Amino acid sequence: MRYKLPVLYIAFLVFTFNARILCGQTPGLIYKPAGAGAVILDPNGDGYTSSDAGGFISDDELESEIAYTPLPIIGTGEPDSDLGPGPNCGFTDLVRSPDDETIFTYADGNNLYFRFRLGGTANNSKGYSILIDTDNLFGFTGAYADPNAIPGNPGFEIEVILMTNFGVGLFDVDGTVSPIEQGNAVSDRPYEDFCQKSIALTTICGDPDYFYDFYIPWADITANFPGIDSSTPLRMIGQTVINPHAGIGNNGISDLGGIDDNLGITDNLWGQLIDVFPPISGDDIASGQGIHPRAACPGISAPILVGATSVSGSSSEIDGALVNVYVDNLSVGQAIVNGGTWSLTGLSPLSDGQYITATVLVDIIGQEKSVSYDDCNPVEVGSDCTTAPTAANLLCASDRRIVVSGLISGATVRFYNQSGLVGTALESGNPGSYAYSCNGNWNTGNCSQGGGCPTPLSGTYWYTIENTVLGECESDPSPFICIGVGSSEVPSITTTPILSNTTVISGSLTGIPSGVSTLTLYIDGEASIFTTTTTSNSWTITGISGLQHGQQLYVSAAENGECPSESATSAVQVQSFAPIINEEYCSDSNISQVSGISAEPAGSQVSVYSRTVSGGAKTL
Repeated sequence: MRYKLPVLYIAFLVFTFNARILCGQTPGLIYKPAGAGAVILDPNGDGYTSSDAGGFISDDELESEIAYTPLPIIGTGEPDSDLGPGPNCGFTDLVRSPDDETIFTYADGNNLYFRFRLGGTANNSKGYSILIDTDNLFGFTGAYADPNAIPGNPGFEIEVILMTNFGVGLFDVDGTVSPIEQGNAVSDRPYEDFCQKSIALTTICGDPDYFYDFYIPWADITANFPGIDSSTPLRMIGQTVINPHAGIGNNGISDLGGIDDNLGITDNLWGQLIDVFPPISGDDIASGQGIHPRAACPGISAPILVGATSVSGSSSEIDGALVNVYVDNLSVGQAIVNGGTWSLTGLSPLSDGQYITATVLVDIIGQEKSVSYDDCNPVEVGSDCTTAPTAANLLCASDRRIVVSGLISGATVRFYNQSGLVGTALESGNPGSYAYSCNGNWNTGNCSQGGGCPTPLSGTYWYTIENTVLGECESDPSPFICIGVGSSEVPSITTTPILSNTTVISGSLTGIPSGVSTLTLYIDGEASIFTTTTTSNSWTITGISGLQHGQQLYVSAAENGECPSESATSAVQVQSFAPIINEEYCSDSNISQVSGISAEPAGSQVSVYSRTVSGGAKTL
C-alpha cells in the first residue's frame, strides 16, 4: 500500500533540511549555486568556495578557491552591528575576518568579481553594491576634486549591484543621485546565474557568517562606458542596501564596508574610504597585485629658506617607510622614516619659488602600503613671506612722493603701477626708508631731501617688501596708492555661498554704465585671469575654475583713468554635509525630540524641518 505524507510533515522536512545546511554543514559549502555561472564562481565545480571539498579549515581567505583580494579599510575596519536599516548580524550587516577584511574583489581578464562577508543570510531581496570611481577625482575640494561632485554622490561614475532575486545591475551615476540603469539586470545578468552564496569560516556574532559572491563581465562595462575596461585604474567602495535598488540616491543604504558607520555621515565616510584606495586596474588584480591601502601623506618642515641644502619632515608610517622627495616634481632623493621623522641632506642649494613635495611608501612584507598622494603638503622655498604692508604711505603733498619707512636692513622694496614694476631698491640702513619720487629716482630720508618735482607723481601705485635676510619671499601688495586721480566705485559680491566648484561669480556696481569699469577677480591677494566689464549696475565673471576651500576672494573695479577700488572679501566655502536623522519620525502625535548624527564639528547649527501631507516643510 502507498501512503501520502501529510503536507505539514513535508514542510517540516524541508525546513529542517535548510537549517541543517546553513547551520551544521562545512564552512565553504555553496548553498546557493550560480547555475550557468558556476563555471566562473566555482571553477572546479565541487560545490565549495574553498580550494577543495574539505572546506575552510583555518583561514577562509588563504584557502579560497578564487584568490580574492580585500578592499582597503579605515582603522580597525568593519565592526558588526554598525548598520543603519536592517537587523544586526543579519543579511545586510557586513562583518570582518580575523585580518579585519570584509569586501573582496578579483579579476580574470574577462570578468570582475566581488565577495561580501555577511553576518547572516536570507532569501529576501536586498542590494550588495559596489561604487566605482573611474577618473581618480573625488570630493569637493583639493587638487583631485571631482567637478561633477554633488551631495549624495561626491564622485562615483559607475555602480555595480547584486540585487538578490533579480540580477546584477549596472548603473551610470556620474554627477547624479538618480542612477540610470545600463541594460537590464534581470535579463542581462540574472540572479540565478550571476550570484552564489556559501558558508564562511568566521562566526562573528556567535553563528556562521556567509559569503555572497557575484560578477560582471568587463565587456558589459566597456559596452556601456566606452574607455573603461580591465586596464583602467579604478577605486571601489562596497556597501549593502536594504532594498534591491541602486545605492546612490537611496536612503536605504544599510552598511558601508571597511569602516564604522557611526563615525559620520555617508558622503564623508565614502571620502575616507576612497582616500585610502590606490587606483588599480583589473589587469593588475588578475596578475596578483594586492590592493594595499594608500599611505598617509608625509609632512614637510617649513619654512625652507633660499639656499637650503636639506629638507626634513614627519611621517605617521612605521620605521623603515621610504620617503621620496621632489623639487618642482623632479625626484632629488630618498629618506627613511625613523621615529616619526625623516631627513634628506646633500641637495643642491634651493632657489626662491621652488616647490618641495614628498611621498611615502611602505614596502615592508606584511605591512605594505601604496604610495601616498603626492600633493598633500607642498612647501615653497622662501614661502615664509614678509608681512604685507597694510597702509598706503603717501606723503609729501608738494611733490607727492611715496615713502616706505621702518625697513629692516637688507629688505627689498618694489614699486609697481599698472604698467608693472617701476623701481626696486635695497635698504642698507637700520631702520631706513625709501621714497619713490615723481622723476623715478630713489631718495632716502624725508621730503626735504631731493627737492621738489617739476612734474608731480600721479597715477595708481602699490608696493611690496621682501626680507631677503631671513630668506622670506616677496610680500603681498600694499593697498592701492592713488595720486592725483579719483577712485573707482566700490564693487560688491552678491554670489553666496562661493564653493570650490563655483564657476560664476556676480555682483553689483551702482551707477556705472556698461563697459566703463573693468573687474578682476583676486584670489589670495593675487590677480587672476578671470575678468569682465560692467553691464549696467552689475557684473558677472564666468568660466572660473580651480577654487579651493579657504581661499580669500575679492573683486577689483577699475574705471578708465581712476584708481581701482576693492570689494569686501569673501571666502571659498565647503557645503555642509547633510545630517542624518536616526529614526523615521512619521506620526500623528506630537514629537518632542529628534536626534541624529552629523560630520560637521561641534557647535554647528542643525535646522530641523517637518512636513505635512497638505503643506511644505517648516522649521520646528
